[in-house]
Amino acid sequence: MITLGWAIWAVLAQDPPAPTLATDLATLLAQVGPRGYDEQEPRPWAPEGGRKMSPTREDTWLYFALAPLRSARNSAWHGWFGTPPIEDAIALPNGAYHVRVGLDFATTDWTSNEEGGPSRFRTGHLTESFEYTYAVSGYFLLGLRLTAGELASRDQDEPITLYENGVQLVPGAERGFGPESVTGRAKVATSLGAVEVGLLGELKVPLADGEELLTSRTVDVAVSGLLTKRWSRVALHLNLGVTAPLGNPDLLIDGDDVSPYAHGGVSAAWMAFASVTLVAQVEFNTSPFADLSLWDGPSATASIGARVKLSKTTALSGSVGTGLTDASSDLVVSAGVDMTF
Repeated sequence: MITLGWAIWAVLAQDPPAPTLATDLATLLAQVGPRGYDEQEPRPWAPEGGRKMSPTREDTWLYFALAPLRSARNSAWHGWFGTPPIEDAIALPNGAYHVRVGLDFATTDWTSNEEGGPSRFRTGHLTESFEYTYAVSGYFLLGLRLTAGELASRDQDEPITLYENGVQLVPGAERGFGPESVTGRAKVATSLGAVEVGLLGELKVPLADGEELLTSRTVDVAVSGLLTKRWSRVALHLNLGVTAPLGNPDLLIDGDDVSPYAHGGVSAAWMAFASVTLVAQVEFNTSPFADLSLWDGPSATASIGARVKLSKTTALSGSVGTGLTDASSDLVVSAGVDMTF
């Protein structure tokens, strides 16, 4: 402010000031005004008492600060299919490498005495994931995600059972920790000025046997439309898409025909402090089991969490959530570390 005042005084003190005053003031304001930012680049923000900061490849915190959280989403039977996590419409700096290591845990306590027998899906599902992404350009990302996990009955005396028309559909098996799936990812993101938009595509290929109940044996093709609206310390993200399972799920003994299903989510992020962001989000999907009366309901999960800056290129995140429908997991807990190079 002192520098600006001296500069204005210098302009006004010119002789003669009247003919050139408007021109000089316009030139002055253009020089001291904020610099222009690429519309795809996250806007700078100023920590309390600090200077304005803008993201670079060596300081990618702003690219993650207001992003949605990667959550377990839902690990009941809907979690067998390749539903993409909620995503922002932002791309990393050109040439950047992103690595994410995640840990998800979800519990489900579902029982039913209809359709000819006592159906039970009382489980705990542990998933470990490793994701690698490369920014081909400032607008295009390619990535790969590997997952492994274990689905265990919460009570060994009550194994997973499912009866439809009096027939038990779940095969008996010794289930343990093992590889789950590999997923290829591609994202395109650009700016329309007021908002950022993008398109995310995923292709899930199963690695686990159907009897392990970690993932369906289908190859799942998923497409999501992405929208992000950002302010200086707040961001809103909307996703809407569809997943098409291709092939035989090979999960149940009978009656496991599946259909394409819709999915989406909304996420709101707030940078409460310079190095801490709070996030709340809701994710949902319709059921792929259109022909299975017990599992034809939709799933929805609400979660809250935080992301903490550990360094200029490393962030730690965590969330806890709960299911909102009978077809959802009861408790979902997620944690992860994001690193860029």
